[in-house]
Amino acid sequence: MPVPRAERSSAAFCRRMLPKVSRTFALGIEVLPDGLRDAVRTAYLLCRIADTIEDDADLAGTEKRRRLAMFVRLLRNRRAGRRAADAFAAACVGTASVVPDEAVLLAGAAEVFEELRRLPSEVQGILERRVGELAEGMGEYSARERGRLVASIRTVEDLDRYCYYVAGTVGLALTDLFRAYVRGLDAARHRQLEARAVGFGRGLQMVNILKDVTKDFARRWVYLPGALLESHGIDPKRMRPAQVGAAGVRALDALVVRALGYLDEAEEYLRLLPHGARRVRLFCAWPLFFALKTLSRVRGNSAVFSSVESGDGPVKISRADVAAIVRSVRERVRSNRALHEMYLSLRNEAAPLPVQV
Repeated sequence: MPVPRAERSSAAFCRRMLPKVSRTFALGIEVLPDGLRDAVRTAYLLCRIADTIEDDADLAGTEKRRRLAMFVRLLRNRRAGRRAADAFAAACVGTASVVPDEAVLLAGAAEVFEELRRLPSEVQGILERRVGELAEGMGEYSARERGRLVASIRTVEDLDRYCYYVAGTVGLALTDLFRAYVRGLDAARHRQLEARAVGFGRGLQMVNILKDVTKDFARRWVYLPGALLESHGIDPKRMRPAQVGAAGVRALDALVVRALGYLDEAEEYLRLLPHGARRVRLFCAWPLFFALKTLSRVRGNSAVFSSVESGDGPVKISRADVAAIVRSVRERVRSNRALHEMYLSLRNEAAPLPVQV
């Protein structure tokens, strides 16, 4: 799918594509200061290119791994020109399972790489390292895909490792970018943030996994750890979401507890950000509180395992909830105490109730 002539400006292309592939993420990115906003937008679109390849349900695992390896080589080769980027885009044409906006993003990958090469050298290095590791990890897990149903996550520890690759690396990339652009964020504070960045990413990714169980199942992926499902009497290779019943809810709640532990790290991360970096604090706070609210819908909710045709209605937070969180965070963003009180209130909603014996 060729990129229309009107979109050939790489900066304009990236600005146009961001809200098309993620309205929620676009909301946060637009609040960032200019230089940091450009870097984070480019980073996100690079990650989304890799993610679109990984998520293509019609591609064999070996082909996904080949395309992701091409992506990493191009990402880390600063001498690669437009021709190489166009060749990558041509080799990564999506299948019928790739939604139209993501197909346009793949076709316009050269525009995103062009924006990458306009960033400061230090920032390019951050993205080459962190996004490259993300894509390499995706390639490793894609190589596991076999047969009609993919039960690729073996244990809870394996899930942690997967979440590190696809989201922990993003947390580290953002932390490095904050160090490069945010005043008052010295080396000592950067180390404190870095220690919690992976937990932040893992927590958000686990929430996405928990709310999207049936959607992922429809594309042949079971991200719930096989060993955890088996411990609750569920065979992951014969699993049918609508039939898991109370056992599935108990397995889900075990992961809710784990996700909450990681979101606790995310909240510590938020409070470590300099008070003067209001826009960065907003950028980090909104997805954290959206995730907490989503977990409150997931916890103990058998509707998570409803048929995929019903969509994510049972767990998707409402527009009213989104608006309330956006407003409340704006009011509290400079106060760690106020943010902490808000966090504890939402966390109590999400915490699983004790199991009645």
